[in-house]
Amino acid sequence: MKARDLAPGIARSLSKRDLLQVVDAAYADAPSQGTWLHGVLQAAVPALDWGLGLCATTFELREPAEEEKPVLTSFAEVGAGGALLAMAKEMHQLAPAGDLRSAHACNMVTTLSEFLRCDLASRPDAGPQLARFGARDVMGIVAFDSAGFGVVLSPLLPGTGSVPLAVRRAWLRVVTHLNAGLRLRASPQPAREAVLDLSGKVHDASGSALDKSARAALRQAARAIDRSRSRRVSSVEDALGLRDPLIAGQWSLVDQFDADGRHYLVACRNALSDVEPAVLSQREDQATALAAQGYSNKRIAAVLGLSTGSVSTLLYRASRKWGAGSRTRLIQEWQKRRQASSALQASSALQPSE
Repeated sequence: MKARDLAPGIARSLSKRDLLQVVDAAYADAPSQGTWLHGVLQAAVPALDWGLGLCATTFELREPAEEEKPVLTSFAEVGAGGALLAMAKEMHQLAPAGDLRSAHACNMVTTLSEFLRCDLASRPDAGPQLARFGARDVMGIVAFDSAGFGVVLSPLLPGTGSVPLAVRRAWLRVVTHLNAGLRLRASPQPAREAVLDLSGKVHDASGSALDKSARAALRQAARAIDRSRSRRVSSVEDALGLRDPLIAGQWSLVDQFDADGRHYLVACRNALSDVEPAVLSQREDQATALAAQGYSNKRIAAVLGLSTGSVSTLLYRASRKWGAGSRTRLIQEWQKRRQASSALQASSALQPSE
């Protein structure tokens, strides 16, 4: 199946109702990670089931050992009679560590054949396993948080190809909500700093939400969520554009119903800085240092003994940790911090010893 033949099947994932259903599931208050993952997967079935089954995993990427594979922490599947877990474990065991880390360590929406740039049927770590289910490819929707955890949605596909750009853009918006939901779950007790109704009226506020501008931002976000669900907005792109996973860089709005069935939105504190580490791992620092010397990713890979994909992942994570939006900004930030560290060391050396 050619790439263009894949588009009609994937295009049905652009249903506004289906994608907003996955967004809502991302913020569900589930009692366990496994229950949460199963809820997200069930929500994704109308958008992603091609009749061959689909699965989802949560995972952790441990630092700083770049040669280690992601650790799968929970698994859910539908439509394959429980057989996908064994396949996922086998593919995870056979795949090279570098490929696995590159596939998990950033937000992406792709197919496995597109990511690996190969015919999966020729790969011993993927082709035979997929063939058991009548599949020739897998779509991967990956949400990865730089704190080291993430989730992957993986429907089996009847043919091989690439994801259409419009579908990729829409699902990447959903990925931002999966990330926000993961961060909320990682926080033992996220602060609930405001309660609003769907009209944007603030019924309660505390902490940073007491600020006038913060309340205004929350009111606007609550009204936008209500509009995204209304019939007045039919476009999936417009609906997802109205849903902000992080309001004012501090809160995510989560649905809550009281005993009388009244619908409220709760502003849960979910700032990136609350969980995002600012210190680079040894490998991230090495890769950034070589990039600052003008090395290409291919040359960095040769120096560090890694794949170019792993180098791209290291630089991406370093950029996320330091809030750098480009390679140039990352290098500038690395140089600034290195100069500050050198200046501090020089100052300490001049101090008289006691």
